Amino acid sequence: MLVQLLSAIVALYLASRLLNSRRRNVHLPPGPKPLPLLGNLLDMPKSEVHVTFRDWANIYGKDLMKVEMPGETMYVISDKKVMVDLFEGRSVIYSSKPTFTMAESSGFKNGIPLLPYDSRLKTSRRLLKQGLSPAAVRSYYPYINNRAALFLETLNEKPDDFVRHFTRMAGHTALKIAYGYEGVTEDDRLLETAIQAMEYFATVVSPGKWLVDSLPILDRLPSWFPFAQFKRIQNQSKPVVYETITRPFEEVKRHLARGTADGSLSSYLLQSEKSDPELEDAIKWAATSVFLGQFDTTTATLSWFTHAMVKHPEAQKKAQEEIDRVVGHDRLPEIEDRDSLPYVNAVLKEIFRWQPIIAMLPRASSQDDEYNGYFVPAGTYMLANIWAVLHDPEVYPEPEKFLPERHLKEGTPDPLDVAFGFGRRVCPGMQVAQSQTFETMASMLATFDLRPAKDAHGKEVMPETKGIDSLINFPVPFKCTFTPRSQAAMELVHRCAEHARSLPDRLERWSD
Repeated sequence: MLVQLLSAIVALYLASRLLNSRRRNVHLPPGPKPLPLLGNLLDMPKSEVHVTFRDWANIYGKDLMKVEMPGETMYVISDKKVMVDLFEGRSVIYSSKPTFTMAESSGFKNGIPLLPYDSRLKTSRRLLKQGLSPAAVRSYYPYINNRAALFLETLNEKPDDFVRHFTRMAGHTALKIAYGYEGVTEDDRLLETAIQAMEYFATVVSPGKWLVDSLPILDRLPSWFPFAQFKRIQNQSKPVVYETITRPFEEVKRHLARGTADGSLSSYLLQSEKSDPELEDAIKWAATSVFLGQFDTTTATLSWFTHAMVKHPEAQKKAQEEIDRVVGHDRLPEIEDRDSLPYVNAVLKEIFRWQPIIAMLPRASSQDDEYNGYFVPAGTYMLANIWAVLHDPEVYPEPEKFLPERHLKEGTPDPLDVAFGFGRRVCPGMQVAQSQTFETMASMLATFDLRPAKDAHGKEVMPETKGIDSLINFPVPFKCTFTPRSQAAMELVHRCAEHARSLPDRLERWSD
């Protein structure tokens, strides 16, 4: 096996030399100088790759920059116009995805985020467009509002576990929308298993992290082989992923057979589509993408919101004053209030700009192309540096600062147009994600003051503005306090939570 591996590496190197010799007259994008065999591998940082790529792009070009890895060439894009030109204007060519061997062998092969641009992806996108139509999303509003009230009650009881509460609120909502499933407890087994699956996904889908993505032959190594820890991760991930995607879907099918299924995305699609094994599998993965794609990203966004409010009390105060003036004190804010709360909406936009939840989005070209005089070979790994676009000082002055006011000025580009992707691979659940994020943010601001934690000497401890090294941009763990704004605010929370508990656990069917 070792001989085969070394032979493959040498063959790849010789093939790349031959290919480059044939393309001497082809204009390729500039980039940092690569080493033989290793490319730019030794130049790659251990964390915050998106920041390094931004810095390199300032030297070599924001439109297209070439980065070499063993067995693979990446074109990094750090300019919004180029992203729009390629991913929307030439979406037929640039809607595929690179092969993530590590993720595929970890149980995620049929996951929508990893599918190439083929008939299966088109079917999956069509299904999600039906299941997440504007009418469908509006039908989820009452449940999202009620979940926010229950979250506030739990937050008041156990404020130190606020990140855990975010995860369970978002997870229960995603389960309900995808499968009509109501978790019995906060530690529901299905939710806990899904959290594990999402942790594996964030681990195995990370551009440039796994050598097996560049050298797929490594995937043939046995798990006992030296330096084959990645194989052990794959073997641990697969049963967790299988249970996460299969168990709730089979439950929906059983309820449909009994006539007891409600209006979830899965039940709607199973009833509206023809009976076909391949189509049923596509529906199963579509539901999984809504489920897994929702709660982890929402948790990260709300964690950064909490971080921002703790460090920027002036922004918190302005948002609270707007809520008090527009909504009053007799009810909690609702999703329908979003247009009437421009400053709170500006806070939401600034969270997505300041700390985009996914810093870089991968694509792949499906045929040879040329852009701005540069040759793009078929199969090129295209990496959109979302973080770089949202931190462009020419578009967002002082981009490192948290300034919601920038989004109240006419002409400021909307970061939500970038943060959720482009073209035929734009995030299908972005309206649900924005709705739940807004509702939770506004409800927290209406009822609590978010403040820094204090050390043993009573001194405030400000959280560090730094993300963890993961596919999903979470802040490093921090502590803070949630102080009820008034006794009346807590009484309102309890009334709303009691009302939420009194409602039936079924989602209503929607109609267009």
